[in-house]
Amino acid sequence: MSKRGIAVVLLAASCLATAGSARAEPAQTVDYFGKPWVWSPSVYFSAGAVDFKRGNPTSGAIVASNPGTATAFLSGTDYNFGWHGGWDATFGFRFFQADAVEVRFLDIATTSATFDMRTPGAFIGIGFTGPTNTLFQTQYNTKLTSWEVNWRHQVFGDGIPVLDQLHVLAGVRSIHVSDVLSGQINGTVASAIYNYDNQLLGLQIGADVGLLPKTWPVQVNAFGKIGRYHLDTSGGIFEYQGANNTFIGSFSTQQTDRVTAREVGISAGWRPWQNVLLRAGYQALWIDNIGLASANAAQSLTNPALLNSNVFRENLFFQGINFGLTISQ
Repeated sequence: MSKRGIAVVLLAASCLATAGSARAEPAQTVDYFGKPWVWSPSVYFSAGAVDFKRGNPTSGAIVASNPGTATAFLSGTDYNFGWHGGWDATFGFRFFQADAVEVRFLDIATTSATFDMRTPGAFIGIGFTGPTNTLFQTQYNTKLTSWEVNWRHQVFGDGIPVLDQLHVLAGVRSIHVSDVLSGQINGTVASAIYNYDNQLLGLQIGADVGLLPKTWPVQVNAFGKIGRYHLDTSGGIFEYQGANNTFIGSFSTQQTDRVTAREVGISAGWRPWQNVLLRAGYQALWIDNIGLASANAAQSLTNPALLNSNVFRENLFFQGINFGLTISQ
């Protein structure tokens, strides 16, 4: 290897692969000549909180006028989800200075939205029909949990700043989404639950790039990932009556599919010490065509038995902020 190549490798050894949406890198070059083994490994750990908001469902009428269903009394777009917390954590093991294996966990706490109303006319919806002025009390809950294991490689651009700070990654990711819409009619008269469980497992690729010189105490990173997943969905409607929630019946099924998920983000970090990075940023996550309660409630409005042979799908979107601490050794 040329002297120039050796210098590039030694300079790159001072860089720390990012954890999640940020990267902690030493403020100055590390002198590896003082160590007995120049390829000594290093580890990094990042933990923090997230505050996410689920996108509004886009499905049609969940409760509508009867007969005709021409007028929607309750639609998926009526559910406005607020901001809900969660946490993320990443552990990475770096080797050969340019490569790392990292494990990341993301948990978005149950995100809830409610919608209560009295029907302005005779209605049909959530598996029931009834008269004018019927009280509907509904709640929509969504929860997301994600595990991923990635191989990360730092690209060296032979002095080109952007390429010198570019990381590419490839890995395996598992995402679990629970989506539940429950409705109660006139207090304790009757109730129904649309309960859908989605399990995704697949491969992803991505990139992470530092936008400022890596020797600066302030760091800005942008990242993006895209994956293709095998999806297992199971769910349906489950109906009850009376104050004791006596089970009436259900319509449900399960299906498999192939779907795409994407995640992008940008973060800013400040390094008060060489191996510590305080970070904060924004990220967004899209999952295409998964089984959601609102879509199934709308598509089976007039015929719940359709849920015995169909899983109706809709896109799911999360966005939010994250902040935390990254430590390297």
